[in-house]
Amino acid sequence: MAGTTLPLPFVKELQRLKSGEVTLHYNARYVAAVAADTTLFVRLIEGDFPETSKVIPKTTAFKLTTDRKGLIAAFKGAQLCASDRLHVVRLTINGTLELHAENPDSGAVFDSTVEYSEREAVKGGGDPVTLGINARYVLQALHAIESREVTLEGVDFSTPITIKSADDTRGAALIMPMRL
Repeated sequence: MAGTTLPLPFVKELQRLKSGEVTLHYNARYVAAVAADTTLFVRLIEGDFPETSKVIPKTTAFKLTTDRKGLIAAFKGAQLCASDRLHVVRLTINGTLELHAENPDSGAVFDSTVEYSEREAVKGGGDPVTLGINARYVLQALHAIESREVTLEGVDFSTPITIKSADDTRGAALIMPMRL
């Protein structure tokens, strides 16, 4: 089953079955998870998962570490004001991490008093970087990490940002930013 990609809803349901032992049965197209009184079936995602070593930037323009819960709170607030369709939040990294969101449908504009902007103190630094990112994707990544602090690394809008635990470097979330 090495190299198999499982759909996220299936993985979330597996996490909810934490009580007791779960046995996986699989073939080339399906996976079944059997727990005490529950059986889950899912069709496997076809195709190969992209080679992440080719996607993760080798150098970074910024690397910062901050409190995960504080970052979740900041992105939740920014998401409330972000455009309903894309959930775009503008990040500016220049000694601090600045979040800014606008929603033209609700009247929130950059110079308006309705504007939502939140600053989160960070450790780290580098040259100033401004890019757009989907707040919903960032929140999904932050909720999947259990450590107290997280590290964000990136270059610019044309390369993925990595979000990972500051304590455990075995995994990382890759999120593609947007040009503003």
